[in-house]
Amino acid sequence: MEKRKLHIAIFTDSYRPSINGITTSIDHLSVRLAERGHKITIISPTITDEVHTLHDNISLMTVPSLPASYYEEFRWSSLRTSRLREKLREAEVDLIHFMTPIFTCYLGIKIARRLDLPLVGTYHTLIADPAYYEQLLNSIVRATPESVWYYTNLYYNAADLVTAPTQNMVNLLEKNGCTTEKIALSNGIDPSVFDNSRSYEIKKKYGLGDKVVLYVGRVSLEKNINVLIDAFDKANEALPDSQLLIVGDGPKRKEIEKYANRKSSASRIIFTGMIPHEELVKSGIFGAARLFATASETETQGITLLEALHNGLPCVGADALGVSETIIHDKTGYLVPPRDVHAMTESLLKILQDEELQDRFSLEARHWVKQHYIDAIIDRWESIYIDLVSRYRSGDIERKDYLHIKQIFSTAKQFKIGLPPVKHGS
Repeated sequence: MEKRKLHIAIFTDSYRPSINGITTSIDHLSVRLAERGHKITIISPTITDEVHTLHDNISLMTVPSLPASYYEEFRWSSLRTSRLREKLREAEVDLIHFMTPIFTCYLGIKIARRLDLPLVGTYHTLIADPAYYEQLLNSIVRATPESVWYYTNLYYNAADLVTAPTQNMVNLLEKNGCTTEKIALSNGIDPSVFDNSRSYEIKKKYGLGDKVVLYVGRVSLEKNINVLIDAFDKANEALPDSQLLIVGDGPKRKEIEKYANRKSSASRIIFTGMIPHEELVKSGIFGAARLFATASETETQGITLLEALHNGLPCVGADALGVSETIIHDKTGYLVPPRDVHAMTESLLKILQDEELQDRFSLEARHWVKQHYIDAIIDRWESIYIDLVSRYRSGDIERKDYLHIKQIFSTAKQFKIGLPPVKHGS
């Protein structure tokens, strides 16, 4: 029997042209569902660049917004719902899915309740980590992990179902007060999009040799790129022909580039800047590298890790949260204690200096990652959506009130406003 076709509204505070894991995850999910005949409407803050839909069954709606000057790519969305609510009512949406605990997704929660629709929330980013929220709030607002969990739980406890990409993240949500039903479901990757036939061009463009350590992701504080640079700098003492290729952009790129330039291995550390995902996967960069490394402790999963494993790259990463479930120690690479520069250095050197080890890890990586291929993930999403809609309409799911804006504003007492110190003249 053919599965029923649904109309799903996806709310997100982060979408193209911004390049990040949330955007990639939304594109993978929406395109594959659209290919199966489902309708998808993506709602995001006003988009500054022209963005084209990726499939005829996908449409875009934007919410009026203003840029938040203190954080790149973040925008304050309008909190008015009436016009958007009527558009989604007329479109006969079956279910709403939100991706971020910020104002655009507040609208999604409110509209779901006003239209009496089932609501799914996905937890993508560990914003309760100080390295993340201190950068986000830019020292203007002072927070604690407890206050940030209190805030995010307002969103996710308003949902009927919460997903996170790894079981470690599901456990962390449970531990920190998320009471909604939760399941672990990988972001998944699309194996068909990769092409390494141009690896020679990439090597020529960036002057790469045969011992390239690759990092792909945001260049920001929570990624602990300084730790990776420190580890590579020490590894480069033993292997002077090794190189570190950092692909991505972010709010701390200039600072991290300055940090790298002070290292003895500075000439061997290359920053490419941001490369759009659709270009990255066909650029040959994965084929030009020998291994992938990250020192991040905040990954809820790490799509770039999955992509590296698919391309046969052994991986080295911090033994924390999603990375702990994505790198299988001594099979697809090495897990090292968080922020342990010495352990990361040793792991980099082991792989770079041992071709047989590289081959063994590469073979295991290509085999292990198949469970995360997008077709299997979309099968699960289809079943989850259809089951949730069915249970909701039959009354098996208790109706929840919507998230009131006064509840969000009430969290202000959990935070403190910190003004920078006044500089007095001498």
